[in-house]
Amino acid sequence: MMSSRHKEMLGGILSISLAAAALSILLTFVCLAAPDEAYGTVTNVVDASAFDVQIEKADPRVEDRVERVRLADVNSPDMKTRDGPAARDFTYAVLQGKRVYLDIDDLSPTGRDAEGRLVCLAVGTGQLQPPAGGQR
Repeated sequence: MMSSRHKEMLGGILSISLAAAALSILLTFVCLAAPDEAYGTVTNVVDASAFDVQIEKADPRVEDRVERVRLADVNSPDMKTRDGPAARDFTYAVLQGKRVYLDIDDLSPTGRDAEGRLVCLAVGTGQLQPPAGGQR
């Protein structure tokens, strides 16, 4: 029979193993992405998952000098909800004025959603710093 201490250690090892496996899968997808299809500087944050980028290097799917980008696979609180403004403020603190490299979504030929925004994975530069006064 296993002691509670051994069960606790086994649980910790299992948690670390699962986290390592998830990280390796995530890194595989990051390595397969093409984060240099387009890049530019974030000039405006609309909400937690949409922002404007002044394009410096363009892909053929980029139509304008400033493009509205919607983060792929991100569901954020709507601005009309209680958490919407705080989520937007976090995105602002992390992205505003920063260069982002964009991997444009291949699920549509134009890489755009129904609202005309580019749907992208975005990779930032530098270290991620939590907003001032934020919790770690």
